[in-house]
Amino acid sequence: METKKLIVLPLLFLVCSVSAQVPFAQSRTGFIRAQGNLAGGYLFAQKSYAAFVTADVDVYLSERVSVAGEAWYSFALSDGPLRHNHSLFGGFNCHLTKKGAWDPYIGFSPGLGLVAVRYETGDTRVVSPVTPVPLVGITAGCNRYLGSVFHLFLKVRWANGQMTGAPPFRTPLHELKITAGLGWNIRAWLPKKMAR
Repeated sequence: METKKLIVLPLLFLVCSVSAQVPFAQSRTGFIRAQGNLAGGYLFAQKSYAAFVTADVDVYLSERVSVAGEAWYSFALSDGPLRHNHSLFGGFNCHLTKKGAWDPYIGFSPGLGLVAVRYETGDTRVVSPVTPVPLVGITAGCNRYLGSVFHLFLKVRWANGQMTGAPPFRTPLHELKITAGLGWNIRAWLPKKMAR
């Protein structure tokens, strides 16, 4: 019990001291927000769950618009035909509030999937080469800034696409991905009106 207190109390002190700062009382312009985490997903066509390691970054161009980039590395959780389902996305997020610690947003980002499927030829199982697949993605999420360094986040992504080709290669990729956790943020530059 004493060991837990020695670990938890300094962490609470750190979060409280960082939270005392209010970096978003002014403008978010010039902030860079980044995070990496484990994530889960559900593939609707395959009726199977997926696991990912994901990383993303947002660069706030203005109080309402940020440029976003994401990478998702997949792990196969089932013995289904989809063996690799990695993806990259890049696009824009529209932030619904201009200032404050809460930052809900929605976004649109085209992407590229790197997909491999397993199929059977006679008595042998073969995995196809990793193939690029165009994707369309929609994101909704919320950040809760704890100060000038940390934020909590929740993000839901819908990804849609299809691996083309003759069967057995044709594979629909309709997927819901969810991630949450603790992320980092820094101010990279000041807006012109604040820099003066």
